[in-house]
Amino acid sequence: IKAYKRAIQPTKPRNPIDVKEYIDTQAKPHLNFVVLGHVDAGKSTLMGRLLYDIGAGDKNKIRKLKKESEQIGKGSFHLAWVMDQTTEERERGVTVSICTSDFKTPSANFTIVDAPGHRDFVPNAIAGVSQADVAVLSVDCGTDAFESGFNLDGQTKEHTLLARSMDISTIVVAMNKMDTVDWSATRFFQIQDELMDWFKKIGYKEDQIKWIPLSGFSGEGVYKIPYPEEQNWYDGPSLVETLEAVATKVNDESRKE
Repeated sequence: IKAYKRAIQPTKPRNPIDVKEYIDTQAKPHLNFVVLGHVDAGKSTLMGRLLYDIGAGDKNKIRKLKKESEQIGKGSFHLAWVMDQTTEERERGVTVSICTSDFKTPSANFTIVDAPGHRDFVPNAIAGVSQADVAVLSVDCGTDAFESGFNLDGQTKEHTLLARSMDISTIVVAMNKMDTVDWSATRFFQIQDELMDWFKKIGYKEDQIKWIPLSGFSGEGVYKIPYPEEQNWYDGPSLVETLEAVATKVNDESRKE
């Protein structure tokens, strides 16, 4: 029988825990948010941009994805590919499965649930909404794009109804692709009015809806990239700042319960 010697030196964990970082992480509010919107509303690109700008995305990986997307003639898709990881998603240009990603900021921890926008994958979208505290609704503000996603066969109404039916109490409306309409205030408020009428019809109040003009592709309004000069009519918080404020509010409310 082989004899084993007792360890003289105490063993050490391979990946030692940073106690201070662990305590700080546990002390921060945590928010799960689902990303909704009509197919082609730029949801995955928006979240890819957010992760990249926040420093949660691997820059080498982003460069690799950009090179790969350019090789197949889809150069603008590299940010979306941070979230859309399967071959089917990349070939079709739409999110098929539910993808989650975690990230943190100095004041909060987050989990993104990226739900499919295409009507073929509504069950997946339902599963995504059920995991979330808050919804981020990506709206394509491009010419005629909002209308196609909102009227008749669009998924914008369908997704907001799902959010309402599952007691999502806060919706952050990411007014996306504002760069394609030269940051037009007229376009922003036109869409805001139409959407607010719809939100009220399904039971939301004005203080439950947040509105941020932004561009998921170029980054203005997402985190720290400043707006161009032509955007001189909105001076509110960025998307990340809005989510931080919502995370703090949701955390405070849960503690009271």
